Amino acid sequence: MENTTCIICSSKNSVPYLTLNDRLNISHKNFYINKCECGFVYLNPRPNISEIYNYYQLTNYVPHLKIKKSIWFTIYQYCQKLTFRYKYKIIRKYEKKGRLLDIGGGNGKFAEFMHSKGWEVIIHDSIIDNNMSDLSIPHFTKLTDIDSALKFNVITLWHSLEHIHDIRELFYFLDKYLDDNGTILIAVPNLNAPERKYYKSNWAPYDAPRHLYHFTLQTLTKLCNQNGLDVIKKYSLFQDSPYNIMLSLSKYSFFEIIKAISLCLYTFLKTLLFGPKYSSSILIICKKS
Repeated sequence: MENTTCIICSSKNSVPYLTLNDRLNISHKNFYINKCECGFVYLNPRPNISEIYNYYQLTNYVPHLKIKKSIWFTIYQYCQKLTFRYKYKIIRKYEKKGRLLDIGGGNGKFAEFMHSKGWEVIIHDSIIDNNMSDLSIPHFTKLTDIDSALKFNVITLWHSLEHIHDIRELFYFLDKYLDDNGTILIAVPNLNAPERKYYKSNWAPYDAPRHLYHFTLQTLTKLCNQNGLDVIKKYSLFQDSPYNIMLSLSKYSFFEIIKAISLCLYTFLKTLLFGPKYSSSILIICKKS
């Protein structure tokens, strides 16, 4: 385990926010979420870069799934395809075609989808990329393996920013490889999600110790601005609400299902009225300053 500082203000001064268990039961340790004096919420102490790999070695960790025979996974795959179309539609508003890098691409399905639409795609996911030999796209085990001469029209981080240890290195990489007129899309869970207070420590997006940081729209925007990116557009990811809520259920009783449906409707309406600030997940579109 390692101690760290706030990635927003670099302060070491924080107070306890929440104590969590590993929801996947890979470890029976307690993990501690702290709140910095600037308001940012993050995991501290946390597994170091070598230790963290142990917490992804689970066959049913959803972002890395490939094949699983169940009704739940069939529904998940169907919703995933709809989500891919939605993401593609947003990307097309800013970039019509070109080269795309998907950082933290999980099982590579989004990258394959974009490849099928005529994009030149490279995927990076350091956790599982050695097991993706069946993909029809290039992939690399390290960001440093990418040709230094390459420039990308689009770089996407779909729920991966909250997993990355070295944030300074990440933004250095983004600045180096993004085309000067290119676009970055960053999606993260929202700490201001309406359903969070109802599920408390069971709220799935806490996901300790895999999620190292917990963003609001304000803190995410501040982090990007500090690292040379302007946020030009903000989106609500409505489709993430049912997913996050269902993963947060401790049991699938009739009462809990009714509660989940009610929370989905409540979250949808609040997001519709007040925008991304209260979305279950946030998507921001960035350009170089």
